[in-house]
Amino acid sequence: MGYEFKSDSLSFCFQIVKLNVTTSESVSWSEDGKICVCEPVYVPNPESKDEDDGVLLVTLQSLENSDKVTLLMLDAEIMSELARVEFQTKEPISHSSHGPWIPSNK
Repeated sequence: MGYEFKSDSLSFCFQIVKLNVTTSESVSWSEDGKICVCEPVYVPNPESKDEDDGVLLVTLQSLENSDKVTLLMLDAEIMSELARVEFQTKEPISHSSHGPWIPSNK
């Protein structure tokens, strides 16, 4: 299995797609609203027997409020939402799952 962003125009920013590279079947998760879906992190079930038995942790960043971030947990097999937590940051953040380096004197 592979997890990827769907890449027709800017749609990659608004959804995550799970692609079976053997069968070409796909399933996706998306949400209405002004959010940017960042790179998912797969966390396997330690007792799993199937390759997609686990969760995906995905950062969602608001496109309307750069201080608002959501951590989303998806069932990796069926791409359904299990949980989420929303929070405000002290400073605006970039629309990337890779954090910036900021010197300690800033």
